Amino acid sequence: MLCWAHLHLGIKNKWLVGKESSNGLGKLSFALKYSIIEPGRIYPMHPSEHTEAIFILDGNGVINNEKEEFRVKAGDIVLTHCGEMRSIMNPGKTT
Repeated sequence: MLCWAHLHLGIKNKWLVGKESSNGLGKLSFALKYSIIEPGRIYPMHPSEHTEAIFILDGNGVINNEKEEFRVKAGDIVLTHCGEMRSIMNPGKTT
């Protein structure tokens, strides 16, 4: 059973496929994480260790990559590049 990790920032993460996971042939080159960002909270600016696809499952948010700010909503997919700085905010009233 996978456990939720609390970042004490109003964010919960659950690793579905970790960076150290293996497919039987060796380590995988990606990770899969499910995150919940509480209303009014922000996942602070940080670099990604991998190219990441961010799927917005519910609600809306704001993603900032130091150059631009993007408004996102349920159904959107955002691709970030390895090493790219970005933050994610939930400006709404629900998770």
